[in-house]
Amino acid sequence: MEAMEDINAPEPMGFGELFTRTFALIGRTLSSAALPALVIIIVLMIIQGFGTMLYFDGAIKAMPLLRPDASEEDLAAGGTMILKALVPMLLTWLVLGFGLVFVQVMTAIAGWNALNDEPLTLGELMDRTVGRPLWYGILQTIIFGLILFVVLMILSIIMFGAGGGGAAGGIILGLIFLYPLLATALRIHEVSIEDRGPWHGLIASIALVNSNFGRIFGALAVYGIIFGVILIGISTITGTGGLSMMGMQGSQGNDPAAALETLKMVRENYTWGVVILNSIVVGIVSIFGLYLLTPLYADSRARRGDFLPQPEDEYGMV
Repeated sequence: MEAMEDINAPEPMGFGELFTRTFALIGRTLSSAALPALVIIIVLMIIQGFGTMLYFDGAIKAMPLLRPDASEEDLAAGGTMILKALVPMLLTWLVLGFGLVFVQVMTAIAGWNALNDEPLTLGELMDRTVGRPLWYGILQTIIFGLILFVVLMILSIIMFGAGGGGAAGGIILGLIFLYPLLATALRIHEVSIEDRGPWHGLIASIALVNSNFGRIFGALAVYGIIFGVILIGISTITGTGGLSMMGMQGSQGNDPAAALETLKMVRENYTWGVVILNSIVVGIVSIFGLYLLTPLYADSRARRGDFLPQPEDEYGMV
């Protein structure tokens, strides 16, 4: 697939225009991209929720075998049950992760073409998505994830080994973790729109984000705060806030009886209704965030001068 042409080169946008353009792009691609992408995310989130349910069910069955006075056979059986319960949850997280790469490639292509006044049909969009951009995006995500994991593990060992743990250490690690996520936020656009390779796409995203870091950070921070408040509000109203995390922590508690009660309470509240509601809300939030990246990408390239007309030489050639 050849790199897409800059049909109608965008100009730099005002800060507020980044958000109005995002709404406009969603509206222009509603039936061909935004709604299909939303449905995909909701389905992926429901699958992930099912995996979490299976984990809770398996952990609840295993906890009575992990009591302090349990025999070695019971402890071994309980540990095996916990590991078996983790497998479907981890698999559904992998499905969610790779599925989101597909959706991001899809929305990047759809948003860019709509921004350039050449909206695609759903069939045309699928044809462009399922190919090199998708596989490059998946490979790129794996590479980035492995690098980030190794770096954070090394930093964690160094910091906590030197006595730098606690709240301050956690904040420092959080900031170190935040920068590479921001710097590579446009990596899917680089492979989908400019047809770069996985590694080159990561480097190109870092260079592009760094050239417009303040605006990108500010826009994503506003997005994160507004929709974070919405998510917290919904989880508070429905009483579902932090259920999954509570269950994970409960299963690892030092008091097996208390951990079992926590897991049972969490599982009773983690219903299909909760999973579906959370999936819909997270899906809507995610779609806006994915589409927001396209105006940020176009604005960053415009400010860097990528769309300036090339001077003609003496023979009238560009």
